[in-house]
Amino acid sequence: MTVSMQGQEAGSIQRMPIVGSGKIWEEMLAREFSHHRQGIARINNGSFGSCPRSVLEAQQRWHRQWLEQPDEFYFGPLEKRLRASREAIASIIRAPNVEEIVLVDNVTTAAAMIAQDMAWGFLEKRFHPGDAILMLNCSYAAVKKCFEAYAVRAGARIIEVELALPILSARQIIDSFQRSLEQAAKSSTTIRLAVIDHITSMPSVVLPARDLVALCRDAGVEQIFVDGAHAIGNIELSVEEIDADYYSSNLHKWLFAPHSVAFLHAKAKHLERLHHPVVSHNFKLGLFSECSWVGTRDYTSQLAVTAAVEFIDGNLGGLSSLIAFNHRRAMAMAEMLAAAWGTQCGTCAELAQGVWSGGADLLPGGGIAQREFEEQEIRDGGWSSENAMDFCRSSRIPWRSAQCCSSTVVNL
Repeated sequence: MTVSMQGQEAGSIQRMPIVGSGKIWEEMLAREFSHHRQGIARINNGSFGSCPRSVLEAQQRWHRQWLEQPDEFYFGPLEKRLRASREAIASIIRAPNVEEIVLVDNVTTAAAMIAQDMAWGFLEKRFHPGDAILMLNCSYAAVKKCFEAYAVRAGARIIEVELALPILSARQIIDSFQRSLEQAAKSSTTIRLAVIDHITSMPSVVLPARDLVALCRDAGVEQIFVDGAHAIGNIELSVEEIDADYYSSNLHKWLFAPHSVAFLHAKAKHLERLHHPVVSHNFKLGLFSECSWVGTRDYTSQLAVTAAVEFIDGNLGGLSSLIAFNHRRAMAMAEMLAAAWGTQCGTCAELAQGVWSGGADLLPGGGIAQREFEEQEIRDGGWSSENAMDFCRSSRIPWRSAQCCSSTVVNL
């Protein structure tokens, strides 16, 4: 897709020819990611992403414009400019109504909005003590703690769906949810909200979100929140097909946006009840207005979203090409590591994407290699080439293969 930058000169970037391999590809990587520390194999793209130089420069142009005249920047066309980012997101996630999209710092912020609304549901007697929230046993800890801090303190309880490795099919995941829903029905428990990870963090598995949403709706679950923190830029996405009440994803992980920016898509019927957890001057002026003015802060990462989409179109052949490329590289690395460690992949290929899980407990020494890896990383504050080579030798990983799998910053 191509996003128009008309009227946003401060954030525009120069488009470059589409490439995918060979010398031009390597030159582009060297140019766009020269700010990364040399000699470090960055394989944890899922936590912090990798923002290209041209996108950072677009963000810096917005930042300079802010510094030139802050009043004009904040009180002038800021909301109009943010709408361009929302429109770019709407195109990617196939959302028919851009008014249902707001920009936030991260998925944790979106989760806090929903958890806050749940808490008010108990305080306003719409919900009753003991009503439940359904979520995975491996849901992201920060999101789980959001619901514990707001909803559980107000009277909710959490029902966890057990998800165990290895995961061999989508049917296995659906059956796990089905069992939890049936157990809740037998105990006459009302499930007010289901939290469904689209791609779980640990283990890394792509869940059949659309099927799980339909399953929960059929079981009478009132609201459904899909935590898609790793989804946008990693898998093809249609919020209209998934049909959740809420969907949120980070743009700074796999979409090459600067830190920190995410979107929340909420169905129109819920927008009036939702509020940003940081209350400021735009309280009760609509969720988008609340999110576009969270006090004095830097909004340039949100304005640079269109530049990130331009980078993908201009350098990587578009989003579909990037997704397919990342999947191939992730699976190649998974197979290499599984063979080197004498273990197995934690899931089948169709449930993996640019992320991968393996059987850590099956590594030589039980999980010792994994613990040593983590301890070494903590001691050294990062991985140099020598650190990584030593660990690969001790764990029987071919270093050349590890280099190949982690050298391109756009994939694992």
